Amino acid sequence: MKSKETQEKEIIKRIGMAIKFWRKLSGYNQESFSQIIETSRSYVAKLETGGTGVSINKINEIARALRLSPFTLLCGVPNKEALNILMGLYNNYQLNISRSELEILFCARLGKKKLTRDYYIHQLCILRSGNYSCKMQK
Repeated sequence: MKSKETQEKEIIKRIGMAIKFWRKLSGYNQESFSQIIETSRSYVAKLETGGTGVSINKINEIARALRLSPFTLLCGVPNKEALNILMGLYNNYQLNISRSELEILFCARLGKKKLTRDYYIHQLCILRSGNYSCKMQK
């Protein structure tokens, strides 16, 4: 069993990775983003690597600057395989996934269970139509 301190460090690191992911997706470098949230570039770097803790108020401020829900940052980043699937879907022009839809799919994870491309397509279908049995082109 992991110690409380180890668990807290892992949470801080996952939040930092999420901040970095969404910052980059939004087209900001660390310097420009630090200006938006009125802090230093080195603080942004420490946040993104998990080198410093972050308050709920700061998470809220960062989320607002990135036009996200604070929950999205608290979700952390999916594992590499899931992230590759999500980015493949996001970059598929036929699916035309919006940034808001990506945010919802980003948080639509089930613990450590391995999720497939079909799972995310199904979630997108539900999101768009509310129909659990819809047939979306894959």
